[in-house]
Amino acid sequence: MKASEYKAFKGIRKESLRDNIFDIEIVLTDLGKIATKNTLNYMYNQEEILEKENKMIKNG
Repeated sequence: MKASEYKAFKGIRKESLRDNIFDIEIVLTDLGKIATKNTLNYMYNQEEILEKENKMIKNG
């Protein structure tokens, strides 16, 4: 759900969305961001490791 859709769902007009959500919503949103970042970093690192291993195999 986009922020604008969530604002409409909660009935917020001009106020900040972050000021009008529960603490648990903030925590879960932040947790989702951190989990996504860590997952992408892990995937990127695995790709780098595979590339290095493939180079080592080719060079013998």
